[in-house]
Amino acid sequence: NALLSLQLSGSATGTLASVTAAETGRLYRVTVSDVAGDGEIGLTVGAGFACDAATNPCPGTASACYHVDRVAPAGPARFTRFDPVCEVQTNISIVTWQATFAEPVYGFEVGDVSPIATGVTCVVQQIAGMPGGTNFQVTVYVSGIDGTGTVAVALAAGAVTDAVGNPSAAGMQSEPYVLVQSLGQEAPPEPTVFLIVQSVGDHGAASPSPPGGIQVTAGGATTIVYTADDWYRITNLTVNGQAVPAAAGERTYAWTVSGVASDYSNEVSFAQSDAYDATVIDWLVGHGYDEDATPDSDPYGMETEYLLDLDPFADETVAFAVANIAAGANITVKVKLLVNGQPRSTIKGALRLYSRDSLLGGSWSLSGSQALPPGVFDGNGERSFTFPRTGTGRYYKAVVERE
Repeated sequence: NALLSLQLSGSATGTLASVTAAETGRLYRVTVSDVAGDGEIGLTVGAGFACDAATNPCPGTASACYHVDRVAPAGPARFTRFDPVCEVQTNISIVTWQATFAEPVYGFEVGDVSPIATGVTCVVQQIAGMPGGTNFQVTVYVSGIDGTGTVAVALAAGAVTDAVGNPSAAGMQSEPYVLVQSLGQEAPPEPTVFLIVQSVGDHGAASPSPPGGIQVTAGGATTIVYTADDWYRITNLTVNGQAVPAAAGERTYAWTVSGVASDYSNEVSFAQSDAYDATVIDWLVGHGYDEDATPDSDPYGMETEYLLDLDPFADETVAFAVANIAAGANITVKVKLLVNGQPRSTIKGALRLYSRDSLLGGSWSLSGSQALPPGVFDGNGERSFTFPRTGTGRYYKAVVERE
C-alpha cells in the first residue's frame, strides 16, 4: 500500500513485506522483513489508508518504534598499550593492554585472547573488568626472551556479546610490544599485585569500587565498606564463595583483608529490612485543636485532656511521645509522658500497636492493645510494653487511643 512507509533511524533497514486484515477489517497486521542494522524502525500510515462503511477515510498516524540491534559489538581495530605505555621495554615480565568497546559487552574470558609472539614465550594470565562493562585490561606474562622479541594479542571471533547476544567479529589485534632482554640480567620476577573484583547487588553500594577491581600489593591490606540503602540490610556477603556470617543483617559492614596472597571475588546482596530495627523514631502524637469547652486556655481539646487526665481548669504543657519501637522476637514499645516538665503516670486510654507490610502504602491493621491504668509509668515518666509479633507486618506504629 502506497500509504504505508517505514521510518528508519541509525543504520536500521527493513522491507515492507505484507499487510493482513483481521477481525472484519478492524485490525491490520503489517509485517517488516529483512531487518538489519542498529537503530529504530517505525511505521507511518497515511490519511485514507482505510475507510469505514460510509467511505469516511481514516486519518494518518505514526506507530510506536522498535529498536533494532543486529550489529556486532564495536571495538577498536587494535588493543592499546596500557601498562606500560611505551612500545619498547627492557627486562620486563608482564605487559597489559586495554580493549575498549563502544557498548557494554559480556563473556570476556582468558581463553578468548590469543598471543601473537616472536622470540618470546608468553601466557595470557587474566582479564580484568566487570561483565557489562566497556573497558577491559588484558595481562600477559612473558619469558624466554633471547635478545629481542615482540608480543601482541588478538581477540577471537565471537569472544564477547552485547546485551542482546550479538557476537563480536574477528580481527581485533593489539598494538605490539618490543621486548629487549639485557645480557647477563634476569627479567624481574612475576608481578606481586593481586586483584579484588566485586559483584554488588541492587539497593546497596561498596566503597571503594573502582572499575576493573581493586589492586592490592602482595602482603598488603585493604578495607571495603558495604552499605545498604535506607530500609534495606545486607543479606549475604561471600568472599571466594565462602559466606561472611557477621555481615548478614547489617546496614553497614567493613570487610578487611591483610597479608594478601591471591585474587579475591566478593559478592554482596541486599534485601528490604524486616522492621524498624531498634530505631528511635521520636514519633509524637498530634494534639487535637477541637473547640475546648473548659475555661483553661491551653491548646488541648476535651478528648486529649480526658486521655491524659489533665486539669480542665488549668493551663498545662504536655510532652507525650512513643519514644522507641524495637522489633525482635517481640515488639517493644517505650512510651514517655511529662506534664509541666514532671513525670506523669496516668493515661485514661489504651496503647495500640498497628502494623502493615510496606512503608509505601497499604492499610494499617491492629496487632495488639494494652490498657494503661494509673501507676504504670516509672519515675522518669517512661514505661516499656511488649507485644507478641504476629501476622506478616513489617512496619509498626504505636498510638494511644480512648478505650
